[in-house]
Amino acid sequence: AGVTAKGFGGPVPVQVLFDSQGRPKRVYILDNSETPSYLDIVTGSDLMQRLVAFDPAKPDSVDAVTMATKSSRALIEGVTQLSLRAAHDIVANRDSGSH
Repeated sequence: AGVTAKGFGGPVPVQVLFDSQGRPKRVYILDNSETPSYLDIVTGSDLMQRLVAFDPAKPDSVDAVTMATKSSRALIEGVTQLSLRAAHDIVANRDSGSH
């Protein structure tokens, strides 16, 4: 975890907890340089819940939050990248016979 995408005020690193199927269960916003007022708009919206329901096969299924577009896109990009990495790791472990 910890993929960083650039928001309005700077990098917005995230940490995502996944279930065994690679589905996001919880998204944490780590220490960042983002403009607090924009991040407040994002966290006050339903974006975090939509990210937990995120389908990595449909990365465009989550829309940015109005008035905080760069901040929310940074979170969406971070979760997307981590979801793709988790999916890759799950497939790699299955292919190698690891459980």
